[in-house]
Amino acid sequence: MAKFITFEGIDGTGKSSICEAVHKELLDKGYKVKHTMEPSDGWLGGLVRESYKRAISPFSEALLFCADRAEHTREVCAWLAKGYHVLCDRYVDSTVAYQGAILRPYFKAKKGQDLLTWLKDLNRPYIQCPDLTILLLCPPEICLERIGERGAKSKFERLDLLKAIEANYLELSKGSARFVTLDARGSLEEVCAKAIKIVKAFIGKELKPKAVVPTSEEDEPQDDEEDPCDKPCEE
Repeated sequence: MAKFITFEGIDGTGKSSICEAVHKELLDKGYKVKHTMEPSDGWLGGLVRESYKRAISPFSEALLFCADRAEHTREVCAWLAKGYHVLCDRYVDSTVAYQGAILRPYFKAKKGQDLLTWLKDLNRPYIQCPDLTILLLCPPEICLERIGERGAKSKFERLDLLKAIEANYLELSKGSARFVTLDARGSLEEVCAKAIKIVKAFIGKELKPKAVVPTSEEDEPQDDEEDPCDKPCEE
């Protein structure tokens, strides 16, 4: 069955390069695979990127990400239905982690309401739950050094914000079977090799999602014949 695999992490972890490297390796090995990203390359994704340059309400920006994802998910589901594995550079967890940090000062919660839960609920009706999410972890200080080497920083690339985003990612991954955390402090080549090993093992049905770690290969997979567009996202 085709798998939906997402790559997550704060800016500077090498996430995009690693996702591209995994895609190239799978193509070279003859897999049916698509590479995509968020913001998407559609017109709504263009609006998201335009919002980076404008003094826009953080709530408006969060909703733009959601609108782009709603359209992008239709494309993802179509690929999955045709038997393609889909590798996505950022998906819903990015919105929960990033907007969860950015909106914190502005969020007027009702009693008992949590910001991360609100963002999850906002996305839940239309998303496709990833089968596997690779979360790249690297100290924000190192990530900022890497970002500085590539030129101008975006508004998201501040140490305090990156630390808050990382904390949200760790909260999202806690107790979740679909997340695999991968140390991204090594060289790009080393981290790419580990990511490729994880993904090939997973789609090759050698491992269950929860057993996929760089050093473990002992568990057998479980078959899942659900329609990929009908599978609900986990909490």
